[in-house]
Amino acid sequence: MHKPVHTFLEGALLAGAVAFGLALSQPVVAQESGSAAEIPTYEGVDQLDNIQLTYSEFTSSVQSPQTAAFADYVSKASKGKIQIQIFWSSSLMPTMEAPNGVASGLADMATALPVYTPADFPVTNWLNDLSNQFPAGQPYGKLVAGGANSEFHILNDDVRREYSEHGLHILGASGGAAYDLMCNKPVSNLEEAKGKRVRSPNQAFAEEVTALGMTPVPIVITEVYEAYSRGILDCVILYPWGYNSFSLTGISGEHYWVRVPLSGWMATLTLINKDKWEALPEVAQRILVDAYTRFLEVDAEQTLAGTVAFGEAIRSGKVKPLDASEDMIAALRKHQEQVTAGMAESAPAGVTDPQEAIDQFMALMDKWRKIVADDLGFQPEPEAAEDVVDSWNRDYDFTAYQQRVAKELAAAYARTE
Repeated sequence: MHKPVHTFLEGALLAGAVAFGLALSQPVVAQESGSAAEIPTYEGVDQLDNIQLTYSEFTSSVQSPQTAAFADYVSKASKGKIQIQIFWSSSLMPTMEAPNGVASGLADMATALPVYTPADFPVTNWLNDLSNQFPAGQPYGKLVAGGANSEFHILNDDVRREYSEHGLHILGASGGAAYDLMCNKPVSNLEEAKGKRVRSPNQAFAEEVTALGMTPVPIVITEVYEAYSRGILDCVILYPWGYNSFSLTGISGEHYWVRVPLSGWMATLTLINKDKWEALPEVAQRILVDAYTRFLEVDAEQTLAGTVAFGEAIRSGKVKPLDASEDMIAALRKHQEQVTAGMAESAPAGVTDPQEAIDQFMALMDKWRKIVADDLGFQPEPEAAEDVVDSWNRDYDFTAYQQRVAKELAAAYARTE
């Protein structure tokens, strides 16, 4: 079972506070996107009474355009009948308290990281090990993770029950592609990896780098820049645009981006107060669900944009891409398979049928791999590291993805009624 370290949260708060400043509650500014589809007409909107909802977001308005886009969609789709007031940068409540705050009515909705309170959400904590199934690559991995994770959190009875018992309803669950490494020296095989000190943000990553013969170091994100620049760390686990956003690529010396598919991220949820949700008219519920698919669309756009910026660091020579060797990939995959195989025996009491839950998740992963690649045409990244930057710089349109996610989530909700 995971023993999370709160470094993802700290990183988000640091970036939001330093780069953009703490922003108090403010009116939502429309976030337009070139690939955004037209908002459909919802039957029954004209009969809606005015609805005011509050939303607690732990990052800033600049750092989370997906949250602003969500609120903007709701406003436009409801013809102004539903308005969401966003409290940015944890100005209403700390992220650690978001689930309890929403349940108590302090906010109607929130972006939450329940994996950081595993005692309250043991099923969520247990399921987080399945993030090692998320594929690598942008935008492919991000789209697969987002679709599968969102649908799973609607369909899985144990997850829904866990949040229902806390007075919460899961509106959506985002996902992140497999994480990887950036190192200050070449690390492309097990021999080179041996003994290297790696910033490992949670227990799952710590176990993965240990399986590669590396040494995990639980340094919080606020200390990573200094530790990496001084050579206390040899490598950092993050994702391509994260290496840039935390200024690691600007540190003097050599940098190597190691394409090794570590676990991804599946623990960011958008929660709404259960009583508030159940009291909403059906058309309002439909609008909120569809708005979350807009959230996923903008999240994918933002992630790709940051990845493209990292690609410029590769093109300029600041970062050298490396493909992990077959023995390195094999060692990691062996460990990940052992983790997944042992999950059924380690399931908490709230899981009715552990293997059924695992199988359900795996089936959704297969489904969304096919949807993203075969139906929508987003292909996995090239196998060779030197070809990957060009694949990031293609002209991607995420409109069809948003529409497909909306269709699949509507079907998933229908199956739970």
